[in-house]
Amino acid sequence: MIDLSVKLARTWLRAQEIFFWKFLDSAMYANFLILLGVIIAFYPTYRNVLKNPKSEPALPWFLWTFAFMFGGIVVLLEWDGKYENLAYPISMLLMHLGVGVISKIKNKVLTNKGGK
Repeated sequence: MIDLSVKLARTWLRAQEIFFWKFLDSAMYANFLILLGVIIAFYPTYRNVLKNPKSEPALPWFLWTFAFMFGGIVVLLEWDGKYENLAYPISMLLMHLGVGVISKIKNKVLTNKGGK
């Protein structure tokens, strides 16, 4: 049921993205809506890693975190004064880091308890 609601929310956001981009000529708002859709799409991943941390190894999530960190660094090196350009790399860095940290901590707790 929750996964269906996530899909419906993302579909609704996609329709709004097209509206903002095409009819209001605002790529910035469209990009923020895309970002919101990606964040919503992370819900099942967070739910899954909280229930079963072994399903998501931490290393790939930390590697993606570093990739988004470098993306943010590139934005800063090419700084043009637009803070909205940092929204995607910072948000994705935090979302990926969160999954990696939860996986690492919960797997460590499980290992200490006997590997359930």
